[in-house]
Amino acid sequence: MQAFIPLEIKKILFGQLFLSGLQAASGVIGLALLFYFLGGENLALGAVSGVICVSVVDIPSPRKHKFFELLLAVLLTGAGMYVMILCRDSVWTTGVAVLVISFLAAMLVSYGKKAMPLSFSLFFVIVMALGKATGYTEPAEIEALHFMLGSVCYMAYALLVSSFSEYRNKQQMLADSLFALAKYLRVKAAFYEADADLDACYGALVDKQQAARDFVFRNIRNERDAQLARIFLGALDIYEYILSSHTDYRLLQQHYAGTDLLMFLRDLSEKAAQDMEGIAYSNLRNRETRHPINYAAELMVIEHEIERLGREAANDADRHALAVLSGTRDRIRMAINSVQQLHMVMRTRAQVKDVLGGLDLKPFLTPVSANPRVLLDQLNLGSPVFRHAIRTTLAMVCGYAVAESLPYATHSYWVMLTIAVIMRSSFSLTRQRRLDRIMGNVAGCILTAVLLHFHPPQLAVLGVLFMAVAIVHTFATIQYRYASTAACVMALLQLHFISPGSFAIGERLLDTLVGAALAFAFSYLFPNWEHMSLPRQIAGLLRANRRYAGAILGMEATDAQYRLARKQLLDLIAIVSGAYRRMLQEPRNQHRASAQLQEFITRNYMFAAHLAALRLLLQRRGGELGMPLSAAQLREANASVQTVLTAALTPFAADAAAAGASAGAGKTHAPEVLDDNWSAARLLDRRLGLILDEASEIRDMSVSVAQAL
Repeated sequence: MQAFIPLEIKKILFGQLFLSGLQAASGVIGLALLFYFLGGENLALGAVSGVICVSVVDIPSPRKHKFFELLLAVLLTGAGMYVMILCRDSVWTTGVAVLVISFLAAMLVSYGKKAMPLSFSLFFVIVMALGKATGYTEPAEIEALHFMLGSVCYMAYALLVSSFSEYRNKQQMLADSLFALAKYLRVKAAFYEADADLDACYGALVDKQQAARDFVFRNIRNERDAQLARIFLGALDIYEYILSSHTDYRLLQQHYAGTDLLMFLRDLSEKAAQDMEGIAYSNLRNRETRHPINYAAELMVIEHEIERLGREAANDADRHALAVLSGTRDRIRMAINSVQQLHMVMRTRAQVKDVLGGLDLKPFLTPVSANPRVLLDQLNLGSPVFRHAIRTTLAMVCGYAVAESLPYATHSYWVMLTIAVIMRSSFSLTRQRRLDRIMGNVAGCILTAVLLHFHPPQLAVLGVLFMAVAIVHTFATIQYRYASTAACVMALLQLHFISPGSFAIGERLLDTLVGAALAFAFSYLFPNWEHMSLPRQIAGLLRANRRYAGAILGMEATDAQYRLARKQLLDLIAIVSGAYRRMLQEPRNQHRASAQLQEFITRNYMFAAHLAALRLLLQRRGGELGMPLSAAQLREANASVQTVLTAALTPFAADAAAAGASAGAGKTHAPEVLDDNWSAARLLDRRLGLILDEASEIRDMSVSVAQAL
């Protein structure tokens, strides 16, 4: 049966997010039924509010982090609910409570992506408190206790489940990164097509740079954990091999256009992608990998063609292209060997000390902080977080005022929920969320209407509700339109259980449209346009370039230091690229330096690729080089690159015009061809020249970008 299921569906069904969704749905529905049977409708209504608010924070996370995340959710949502309950008797006091809680919830984004679920759980407190106002009859203190009971019970449930699933979560997170690498290999294979659109291929390639972070580097306590870490490190090495091949596509296309060589190089990359998908899926299913794919035929043909071309090379251009082709062949072969080695790593346990030589892995992890200073530092109008908090808070207060004035105010808290889920710190994301919310709610209303039209038994409705909760948790961060559809079904079915015969589909649609309109209108208040943060992000990217170049050319970095520098650079290329793509989704009058930024990003990616290719050249043919002389060349090149990249930083630290005056100085070029033998030393000269050229191009482009921004 599984053979007929597309791989993309399998990745979801057996993936971490869907498992997390099923766990959350089991907790929410299971506890709701438990509270109902133990204490009746009032206890269920009060406690389930706490369950739902805390379940929002129950996302895949290391166990230690999950404890503090859930504990904070219990304390903050409990306090928020108590404030809402105390203020609920007056429209004015409720408005003040909405303002305060909304501002705090929006400001929590200061702590990064990890805090976003906690932020939304506070918004959910507002919605749950207002939505429960007409259906709850207990005193305020009892209602607050019921809420806390539900939230604490869900926290205990989530921690219990997490204690049994930590290793499985690591496996699934690793599988996600391996699948991303497989997609990257497929994109790279397209570059070998002579008629491929390089710009379109590069755009698709940059989209894949958001690799999975180093989840598997946390809590490496035993051989199984160490094995996952080794697989991840091997995958990163494969990524570097393929990255380094990016430098020579144009030359190969120009010189070997119309030949079968490019087709066989493409086929090798496609096979490697297929092999990597097999490893990823085996890891996802906790199975042993199948036999590696056989690459012998393609490698044999390419080897034969290289020998033939070597005999027929008539001039230096032919020999140059042949040397580049041989280097590309070697890098692809190294990548294939590493893919095949992953099959062995999947079958063998590793010692904890073997992971990066037992060095401290904390620098590779995303830093997590709960220091209040992080939030306080954002309290200024120059902060994107503070601007987001102001417009979100005002939108929520306005939404509350509008909701109170609507003639069908029984369910108008849906207006505020729509505002909360749409408002994002980025204008482009807010616009996308608005469309997803509207389309999702339309689809959800239609599905619910069809379901209830046939008057299904309550048990069937409960099953649909369970799946809706699971889908919301699964798709909330990866495809919000699906999550919105499921959330709409969930809300309408919950209302159906509480008040059978209620048919609020029309109100749901109207509330969604009103909330979407308000959210979009307020997105223009104190907007955080992408071009405002680009100078800071570009400066960070240029500094990462310097660190990465120093790690390779300086020849003094340890393997762990090199890997950290590589990670930081590729992460920052992805950050700048993401900001550029989001900027293109903003109003045209907010576009800045569009053409220059695209070229700048490409140059930075090429710079990273040339450095990766140099490192592999030193590893592969270092024995042919006279190391004292080569070491001197590398140190000299490093000094030149550091000087050029320091100049590239100038436009973002001082006056752009002053930087422009010195932009033309120090231009370097690849060395002249002087002999017919493309030796390792000559390839080293060529690669160093190309690295310096790219650094100079980055410097010149940085001036152009700074002036256009």
